[in-house]
Amino acid sequence: TGGQSPGDESSRHAIAAATLNTLLAADPAATYTLDIIDANHGGWGWSVADDVTIPGNLLPPAAPPFETWAAARGLVGADAAFNADPDNDGIPNGIEFVVNSEPNPANPGAALRDGLPLAEVTGGFLVVTYTRADDAAYLDPHIEFTTDPAGPWTRALHGVNGITIQETDNGPTDTVVVAIPMNADPVKFARLKASGP
Repeated sequence: TGGQSPGDESSRHAIAAATLNTLLAADPAATYTLDIIDANHGGWGWSVADDVTIPGNLLPPAAPPFETWAAARGLVGADAAFNADPDNDGIPNGIEFVVNSEPNPANPGAALRDGLPLAEVTGGFLVVTYTRADDAAYLDPHIEFTTDPAGPWTRALHGVNGITIQETDNGPTDTVVVAIPMNADPVKFARLKASGP
């Protein structure tokens, strides 16, 4: 399907990037074979390929999920940054992305605290419940805890020091419940952390 090269030695034939893009769009993971056929001799002949160069303008990589999310909510420029807070609710975009809340003050639901961590002390545990978007998993969102807001902070890990973490799949989001033993501490603090893209 690539076309025909001139018959002389040292000739070159370019397959258009659009042709390769069509193949990649149909199945990006497929493996393709380049067949060199000597049509002048009725089929296979002495044609050789010294090198094959793949053009640099093939399908661009998909945008990271955070950038796709920010664009879908109409955030542009500085307002689309991971640490920006365009609706001035004290919650940076990165955390709004993790908990699947609305960051754009022009959209309904902005400045609400839906999905943010809620904490209560019950049965000798500090129990933190929050929403986590599936698309945000690559940012490694997790709960950290401490007895002093100045730190140090410790990551909550399931099965470590009596901590339990339960996750409920809600489709595009999960509900995460983290139970951290109080261990006779008079007070404990917890926070949701995510690594920027």
